[in-house]
Amino acid sequence: MNLRNLTLGILIAGVASMPVYAGHDRDDKGPRHGRFTDRARVVDVDPIIRVARVPIERRQCWDEEVVHYERSGGGNGTVGALAGAVFGGVVGNQIGHGHNRDAATVIGSVAGAVVGHELARGGAPRTAYTTVEERCEIVRDYREEEHVVGYQVTYRYGGRTFNRRMDHHPGKWVPVDVKVSAAY
Repeated sequence: MNLRNLTLGILIAGVASMPVYAGHDRDDKGPRHGRFTDRARVVDVDPIIRVARVPIERRQCWDEEVVHYERSGGGNGTVGALAGAVFGGVVGNQIGHGHNRDAATVIGSVAGAVVGHELARGGAPRTAYTTVEERCEIVRDYREEEHVVGYQVTYRYGGRTFNRRMDHHPGKWVPVDVKVSAAY
């Protein structure tokens, strides 16, 4: 065997054995200190659920009957005002004496015009009619939503059962850190 093949064989053996010694010189991990990572079989996973109330606004509408009133026929306020003015002027003229007669006639005419106008408008009969109008309002309802906030995981390792809360579903296996030390 030549020197070249011997050197190559030693080099290959050295590289192949590197993973065996990897991490052995660290202070807190590795088989030399009784720590290693393994996997444990998951036996149960229960989701942890939180229920939240979510508001939902919607528009609710309905039809409503509305009664309207309006004056019909007659009701001409101008004609009533003129008739009231004439009547008020005649009454004022009869009541007044001397120089006061002219003032009483004017006051009677103005008062009669106002009263005649109001009587003509308000004295007309009113008619009613009904319409259907849509009325709406905003209504707030609530619905409940469920959210998964984590998982309660039960796993078995070394013949013992353990529980842990996790933020994701672990699948069939969960990694475990194992520390082995002598019991004195």
